[in-house]
Amino acid sequence: MYCKNCGKRVNEGERFCASCGAPVAGDSADVTAHLDPDETVIAYPEGTAPASTDETDIIYHAAPGSAARLDDTLITHSDDTLLVSSPVASEASADAAPDDVAAHEADAAPQSLESEDEDEVGDAAFAPKEGNYMPTVAIPTVSSANDETTDASDGAGKPPSAKPKARKPLIIGIVIAAIAVVAVLLGVFVSGNLVPAPTSTVVNVRFSIDAPGYDSSDSALPVEVTGTTSGGSAYDQDFFIDPGGNGVELAPGSYSLAVKASPLLDDGNLYTVPSSGLSFEIPQAVQDGATFEVPNGTISLSYASPADITDAQIDSSYDMAITSGFDKATADAYKKALVKNRDEAVAAKKAADEKAAAQAAQQAAAAEAAKKAAEEAAKPVTWYRATAHAPSRADEAVIYSLSASGNTLTADAAFEDAASYEGLANVKAPQARKTYSFTLTKDTKCYSVGGEGAPQQISIDQVAQAVSSQSGLGVIIEVRGDNVLEVRLAS
Repeated sequence: MYCKNCGKRVNEGERFCASCGAPVAGDSADVTAHLDPDETVIAYPEGTAPASTDETDIIYHAAPGSAARLDDTLITHSDDTLLVSSPVASEASADAAPDDVAAHEADAAPQSLESEDEDEVGDAAFAPKEGNYMPTVAIPTVSSANDETTDASDGAGKPPSAKPKARKPLIIGIVIAAIAVVAVLLGVFVSGNLVPAPTSTVVNVRFSIDAPGYDSSDSALPVEVTGTTSGGSAYDQDFFIDPGGNGVELAPGSYSLAVKASPLLDDGNLYTVPSSGLSFEIPQAVQDGATFEVPNGTISLSYASPADITDAQIDSSYDMAITSGFDKATADAYKKALVKNRDEAVAAKKAADEKAAAQAAQQAAAAEAAKKAAEEAAKPVTWYRATAHAPSRADEAVIYSLSASGNTLTADAAFEDAASYEGLANVKAPQARKTYSFTLTKDTKCYSVGGEGAPQQISIDQVAQAVSSQSGLGVIIEVRGDNVLEVRLAS
């Protein structure tokens, strides 16, 4: 037996429903006995069906012209459809209009089955026709005031129309999908047109370092790598290479490497920065993360002359070492040693340059003297002879005065001259009287000759004094060009 109010099963002998508390009595047992235990059926009088609620409406199909009874209410439907609703709605309808239900039963009974009593008709109505029974569940809907008005005017016995589900979720889904498509297309456009496609492959590039004394105690070698990746992107990046040639990571492409500065060395020296760069290519076939040995990728470095190292070079190497992460205290010590070594080299170079300049000057002077000597030696030698203040005849060679001042020997005379000492014996025609000027040198020699004794060396001043004070002394002068080689005073 089932409760006429909520449709739940009621045990035999119970007077009230354990689920909803409604009393259990009357003919409802006859009706509920014919219902499927798993279904709840509530009948409504024609024209009194309430608007659709959130509960699910259930429609049973019966044979045309059949009738059903629930709580002594007989319901018929002309289109072979028996409308049943939820127990809650049925109870509310029964309480609101009991007189209308009774009236409807009275009118409907003769039209359906006149020869049968009400119990039999009720039982037959709730017994599904064999082969034609088809339960139908309508989609739950939420009714509005306008829906209720429309349902009330649709005619008696017609079930309320089921409203379609709201389409808002579907519309939102379409909009989200459209936005996603636009975002994907925009991303493809940007990646394909505005930003060069990145290359995922990154290769560890290794070079060969040829530098005397370069080891792990020194700072890294700063380099700049420029070029174009295989994806067409321009590239410009600084790296620091260790003595093993490692420290550069690149994507496949064509590049050029240039040394930016010398590393700081522990021996107080620097390398000369190469004037030319190193070009190389990384093929696309190299796998990601692999080590690529650059063919002919040797970076050659040689020591710079310490005296030629500038402050700008020292500062550049120091700054690069700090940027590479080299220990600052060590970098400071290396820089200090480098400056000291450079300053000492500069001082030594200056002294050497000055000494070389002096030697060069001496050599030049000696060369010049040798040149002049050679030129002087090439000049002809002339011998001059005269007698001091005692001419015996008018055509005789006479020296009237002789004086020495500084490196100049001045003579007022009418000399006889010859190309050699022996040639003087044959000279008979003296020169016209005039003043002669000769040049005395450190090599000029003066002698006093005569008698049986050997020639005695005297000074030029003694010669001049003798000539000025005595008559009849013979004076012979040997001259090469303008320079006096020898003066002889003969008594």
